[in-house]
Amino acid sequence: MKHIISFTVIFLLFSCKEHKSTKDYDFKEIGWTVSIPSDFTILTSTEAAKVREAAIQAVKQAYDSTYYYDSAKTLLSFKKGSANYFSAGITPFKEVQDGDWLQSTTNKKELILNTFKSQNPEAKIDTSSSIRLIDGLTFEVFKVKMSFPDTLVITSNIYSRLVHGYNFTMSLAYVNEDVGRQLNSICISSKFAK
Repeated sequence: MKHIISFTVIFLLFSCKEHKSTKDYDFKEIGWTVSIPSDFTILTSTEAAKVREAAIQAVKQAYDSTYYYDSAKTLLSFKKGSANYFSAGITPFKEVQDGDWLQSTTNKKELILNTFKSQNPEAKIDTSSSIRLIDGLTFEVFKVKMSFPDTLVITSNIYSRLVHGYNFTMSLAYVNEDVGRQLNSICISSKFAK
């Protein structure tokens, strides 16, 4: 009888799905709602600012020019572990004064790639571009995979589109493929007010 009870407990434990709670975040400027699992850590505004400043400095080192970041606003940043990050932000964008959004996105892809190359000359870098439908909206997706000689692989996916007069970007970077799948799932399950 004791063995039957033990088997039943084991069966129940393995047949049940683990329930992870999530927290929804709503951003009215662009009508975006995202659900973040509780096992991710939301960055404070100070922590997010440090990450943003490091990225700005990397671009400034790669390009001997001024790039304007004053109008960029971070909406949400979070992480899992020490090397798996997500950040979403908006920048006002008016095609009349800023030019064609798609061309601007292409230029930013080149800027990102050249910054990565400049900061990581020893890495083998592969890129791809695609389109992804998220809640009925088409997003440009730019994927960069950096492979280092010591077997470290960093993958970065950048989802972007024009939403309500803003260039909206969801950027994620990860070293753990399982966490990467979670981060991409968070992006793909985003909801937008219609």
